[in-house]
Amino acid sequence: MTSDFEDQVLTAWESNAKSWIDAVTNKGIRAPGSVTREALLAAMEPHLTVHCRLLDVGCGEGWLVEEMVNRGHDAVGVDTSVALIEHAKNCRKGRFYEANQDSVAALQLGEFDLVVCNFSLFGDKPVSGFIASLPCLLKPKGVCVIQTLHPAHFLTESYYSTGWREGTWAGLPIAFGASPPLFTRTVESWWTLFRSCGVKIIDLIEPPGSDGKPESIIFTVRSLRN
Repeated sequence: MTSDFEDQVLTAWESNAKSWIDAVTNKGIRAPGSVTREALLAAMEPHLTVHCRLLDVGCGEGWLVEEMVNRGHDAVGVDTSVALIEHAKNCRKGRFYEANQDSVAALQLGEFDLVVCNFSLFGDKPVSGFIASLPCLLKPKGVCVIQTLHPAHFLTESYYSTGWREGTWAGLPIAFGASPPLFTRTVESWWTLFRSCGVKIIDLIEPPGSDGKPESIIFTVRSLRN
């Protein structure tokens, strides 16, 4: 069962889907050369086997799935937003399905060599449920690459903690509607969550921006059963 905050996250993304599509398609968000895009692709590269079977969780309007299909991989995207999935199906290469992040396993899509979450893990319990499902989604040597907001973004506030806080669309190139609330985790909290769900961190990257501050944090994790 989702909380009121998590319901607000889903509602905000659905209502802002058109603006997000415009930001990615026309305004340079996720464009080649951007720090977070290049850092994500670099983190994925060592794990892209020949004809890699890849799952993009929270695929949005589908840019990464299409990028992987163009490189010859079998890429699948899932997202909770009906509007974003419909756009992806109509405008992008690849296969796309509607699903909440904690119900991906219910789609019975099989196992993957690589699972990717690019700024797409929102909330508390849904994220915990998804991380717990990773051992079932990954092939024996598969990994999951997660890029998310760096906890250092919140050090200017009066506290550094895990929990809900007000979200913002600040920094994006076009106007958005109401922003979704944001559930943030400290690095320790992420590590604890991974460990409790039977996965381990095998790599961690903090790509710097032009000001030297980290733009994001990227975890690469693997099931403890491997």
